[in-house]
Amino acid sequence: MVNVFDIEVQARPDVFKQKEQENSVLQEKEEIEKNETIYDRTSFMTTFSTDAYLEDFYTKVEDPAMQMVLKFLPLIACRIGSIDRLLDFGAGPTIHVAATFRDYAKELHLADYLPQNREELIAWKENRSRFDWSTPLKMILTQEGSAWEQLQEMITRTRNKVHGIYHCDCFQNPSVDCPSHLHGTFDVGITYFHLITIPFHLGDRDYLLRGVLLQFVRGVQECHQKHCWSNQEWSTMSFST
Repeated sequence: MVNVFDIEVQARPDVFKQKEQENSVLQEKEEIEKNETIYDRTSFMTTFSTDAYLEDFYTKVEDPAMQMVLKFLPLIACRIGSIDRLLDFGAGPTIHVAATFRDYAKELHLADYLPQNREELIAWKENRSRFDWSTPLKMILTQEGSAWEQLQEMITRTRNKVHGIYHCDCFQNPSVDCPSHLHGTFDVGITYFHLITIPFHLGDRDYLLRGVLLQFVRGVQECHQKHCWSNQEWSTMSFST
């Protein structure tokens, strides 16, 4: 008896080889997924590599999203103008936001969830960090219309303006572990790529946003009072400026 499959293989060996390769790739993928570790938010305390993150995203700045941030940050800072206090919520191990606002804010405050990121920020503040911020900071200077020769002055001025580095957690109240007299006193907050990456199924969206926004002084306290005695969600409320 003639096997139809054998005839097909003999007639089209290329097709059979392709199917074999596809099956092999599929099996390999299934094996990887089977052994893949799913990390939760607490796992990042030990698994997140600050050095690798800085190396991947800020050495050459090839990521389109990061290029966009560095392009528009100076424009945003210029439009906001002079302020007393700025909070970079979820700063990670980065200082590009602080550097952008060095000439606009009297005080710069940085906050992040991970201790290794805060350690890197402290190291940078104390001029102990080994990471070279020249590339992203020069991109900011270019957008500002400033000369690259001002790089060191930019770094020094930013360091002098950084008044605090804190732990932050949008699931907690207060969301920033800073001195109590600073709660609700920040004029501007930056949360690039932070809130949008939070898996909101872990908590109510309005609750998480409220925890962050209550750190800011302009209109937020009034909005919080409205939220407490109404059924209106934060996302539909307007903020006075």
